[in-house]
Amino acid sequence: NYLKFDLEATSPTNIQFNTSLEDTLNGVQVNQTLNALNANAILPADNTIWLRMTKDGARYTTSYSVDGQTWVPVWTTGATLTNLQAGLFAFNRAGTTTDLKVAFDYFHVAASK
Repeated sequence: NYLKFDLEATSPTNIQFNTSLEDTLNGVQVNQTLNALNANAILPADNTIWLRMTKDGARYTTSYSVDGQTWVPVWTTGATLTNLQAGLFAFNRAGTTTDLKVAFDYFHVAASK
């Protein structure tokens, strides 16, 4: 079970933010895209975008930033996930021979206030 926030290239000329949830609801595994937002208009010249997911109680908020200081909310949802784990990922879903160039500067987990 997970809540995922990612930046995905859906074609050579299009990128989008996706917030997805996979959870067990009434005994049935559900995988749904909660929100997809086109990101082409905000992509900075240096191609650097920060992604953030915050949790307040059972509310999760996904946000992005192009400068690491100003955060723009993408989606907020309630989720009753248990046994929380966090991590980073990168993959080339298309399976082409094109190199996937990804860098993770840091990963930070902060205790709630």
